[in-house]
Amino acid sequence: MDNLEKYTTRVSFLERIVLWEHLVKSDNQESYQPITLTNLMWAGLYLFLAVVSVRNFPGVMELLVFRRLAIEAGGRYAVNQLATYALVTIAFISIAKELGGSWSQVQWLVAALSVGLGFGLQEIFANLVSGIILLFERPIRVGDTVTIGNVSGKVCRIKMRATTLIDWDAKELIIPNKNLYHQSVNKLDV
Repeated sequence: MDNLEKYTTRVSFLERIVLWEHLVKSDNQESYQPITLTNLMWAGLYLFLAVVSVRNFPGVMELLVFRRLAIEAGGRYAVNQLATYALVTIAFISIAKELGGSWSQVQWLVAALSVGLGFGLQEIFANLVSGIILLFERPIRVGDTVTIGNVSGKVCRIKMRATTLIDWDAKELIIPNKNLYHQSVNKLDV
């Protein structure tokens, strides 16, 4: 018996520990597929890899890509933020699939959330869309000094929902992205 066979027989007991079962439809046939301890361990591994990837992605990009290219700080930040959102989405889908989730189980939830976005979460959705536009169009960038209405400060973060300014008293001010996109913003040369 070689090492791989020994390892396989030692770990195969995990496949026999069924945590729950979920309904799977295939070729107009319904059957129950077990979710075992092995699936849970794989989901945990995916979660671990996602956390490590999200935390280390900016540093890896700095070492491998940004040092070689002349990209401004705002562009670097935009790339890192969008890649973080993509990594989190991929991790969520992978973990859900490993634990028995499928589109047919969440499609009604997505439909209900869409209606919720249309009515109740209109402001949040407007801030998210404005944040994406700000990250792509970059009318303001990290490090810019701006005045929005009666608030002035230096941009230190642009997130999906809000932008953080540091005012002259070293206080953090959180400005919803919708305000940045729809109000007049004055850039100051300091």
